Amino acid sequence: MRVLSEGPAGRVVEAVRDGFGEQVVILDRAEIVPGDARILAELRDPHVVRVHEYVESRRALVMEAVDGVTLERLIAESGPMAPDAALRVLKGCLLGLAAAHRAGIVHRDLTPANVLVVGGACKVTGFGLDARGTPGFVAPERLEGEISPAGDLYAAAAVLYQCLTGRPPGRGVAALERVPEGARALIARGMASYPPARPKSAMEFAALVDAVAGGAWSRAAPAPVNVAAPITPPAAVPPVASPEPEPEAAEERPGLLKPMAAVVAVGLVCGFGTFGIAKAAGGDEPRRAADPVVSTPPAQPGSGLSRGRLTYLAGPAAGTAGGVAGARQRIDVALTVSPAVVHAGNAVTVRVVERRVDRSACPPATAAGGWRVGDGSAGALWLYPRTAGLLPARSSGTRLAATVRRAKPQTAVKGCARTTVARSVYAFTVDASTKPGAYLLSPWNPPRMTRTAAGTGAQASPADGRATSRGRLPALTVR
Repeated sequence: MRVLSEGPAGRVVEAVRDGFGEQVVILDRAEIVPGDARILAELRDPHVVRVHEYVESRRALVMEAVDGVTLERLIAESGPMAPDAALRVLKGCLLGLAAAHRAGIVHRDLTPANVLVVGGACKVTGFGLDARGTPGFVAPERLEGEISPAGDLYAAAAVLYQCLTGRPPGRGVAALERVPEGARALIARGMASYPPARPKSAMEFAALVDAVAGGAWSRAAPAPVNVAAPITPPAAVPPVASPEPEPEAAEERPGLLKPMAAVVAVGLVCGFGTFGIAKAAGGDEPRRAADPVVSTPPAQPGSGLSRGRLTYLAGPAAGTAGGVAGARQRIDVALTVSPAVVHAGNAVTVRVVERRVDRSACPPATAAGGWRVGDGSAGALWLYPRTAGLLPARSSGTRLAATVRRAKPQTAVKGCARTTVARSVYAFTVDASTKPGAYLLSPWNPPRMTRTAAGTGAQASPADGRATSRGRLPALTVR
């Protein structure tokens, strides 16, 4: 076993996997998102560094050892990349992101340091980590607490910018004159400040990369694409009107985005070989005066995904009869809000998974103790202003009526620990009276432990019960 690096993000160790005899890399004592880590252990994709195992007790990921170099180091040693090579890297990143997004995982911190170049291909690593993001690669909505696949596409475009210029971008799309003309539209669209203005998915973004690499800017089907060919500026063509233009916020766009409105979405086959045309897309042409006026426009679609993580720890109340010395209980809560960016009339779904661990099952046992988190009521959610902090301490007066479905809790006993997993799904519709802004959603009010109880049922304050509350609530942005 050999320590490769050690820092605030955890310790990286090179080792040999017991029983398999293969070289592995272990990321130990890291800030890991448990749900994502468990999914990663099942994910298999050639553009994602494979995770063999997630060891929850050590907060560790056991990963394949990749014989490659980070994109960050490659750029630092060799300088800006040729356009064709940079597009190969971007496409590999997007294919890795697409596989993760299909599995329900968001990267959170895609940078050149998390891209491994192996021969002519690349693999994305760094999934499953609870990272805040790196300046220059963080999407604007992330600053409001929204974590979504659209944020990964923003970061991927920022990676392309560094590949082509040798330096990371600043906030937003900047210094596009440094970028080869044929790639400017990719970066401008990928780093659009308004998430719906970015490509709808990583696969769609990969199709746009193919279109740029082959100069495929018109509706006519091009010859088979050779990605190794240098990028040439696209020929200007009239924009193709979309039958139903997407609602987008008005924003400044580089002139090259006009041809991008007519770019074709290319059907992906595999690798970097020949591709076929799937369909043409448009949307930048203004609505014609002859179009019928709709008196009551439908609600704009929501977008994005936001996640929250809460952890509650409690011990027996000090001085209370029946307490078991050292016995502690724990609740881990995962919350997912979809969509996370909404308009009036949008339906919102909040999924809550609670994992409760009680380690007092061994003698000397007590009667059932417990705790109480907030004063939430069944069938309701609570809305907090974003300024209340990641885990508000005070109650909110804004109650959202919601329908709730609860699955039957699943309980397992191992040794002295009893583990119970409970799942709930809340659903509500955004009311027109909700003011635009950034909010936090909670199934409890406040989302902190308010009191604990020992074996006798006597109540104690969180401090007396050695109780702690930590984590963050998911964000909801109303436009």
